[in-house]
Amino acid sequence: MDNGRCTRVNKWLILTLLLMLVSQRGAISQESHMNGKGVVLGVENLLQNHLDLIKGKRVGLMTNPSGVDRNLRSTVDLLFKHPDINLTALFGRERN
Repeated sequence: MDNGRCTRVNKWLILTLLLMLVSQRGAISQESHMNGKGVVLGVENLLQNHLDLIKGKRVGLMTNPSGVDRNLRSTVDLLFKHPDINLTALFGRERN
């Protein structure tokens, strides 16, 4: 691998891991609990509090059919329809 490609791959991996951490971290936040909101799902946390991480960037989403918000709207639809997000790839589990 040349250095340019290696750097792109490393950036992609870092961003992927960061987004995974953000979505997991937002599952139950003390602030949301104190405000009486209860559980905050990962996609809701991402769009409400961390949109700057992916705004204007090409985004690949790793998901499955259970990836929804509290209103059962698909994470794919939420990101695809958002004006500041450029959803360019979807990744899912392979079936056997």
